[in-house]
Amino acid sequence: MFPFFLSLDDNLIKTFSNDKMRDFFKKLVLKNNESINHPTLNKIIEKAQKKK
Repeated sequence: MFPFFLSLDDNLIKTFSNDKMRDFFKKLVLKNNESINHPTLNKIIEKAQKKK
């Protein structure tokens, strides 16, 4: 499996996640372009990809 990068502001994330979750990840202190690897976020992306 190859990693890919997706912004939390991407339409895919906006469509298939909720505000509470996006706010949580945005509050994390991250360096610019640092990746987030979290099981819940990964599940949201996987579900969204299957729906598209």
